[in-house]
Amino acid sequence: MKIVRILNDLYTAFDVLTDAKKNPNVYKVETVGDKYMAKTVTVDNEPVEKWLLVLLATACDAIVFSVTQ
Repeated sequence: MKIVRILNDLYTAFDVLTDAKKNPNVYKVETVGDKYMAKTVTVDNEPVEKWLLVLLATACDAIVFSVTQ
């Protein structure tokens, strides 16, 4: 049950990052089992999309670190 709690905590925090009202440039694609899929989107594939992806990944990494400590 500890793993279920950890995954729930992670996905709840990830859902905050992908909330369309708070961050319209990040889209949650789906959650399947222990996999969480999201992507960044911008108009006309602007170069900023790559930076958004890096920021999203960094934020997710920080969340994983804080939840698993």
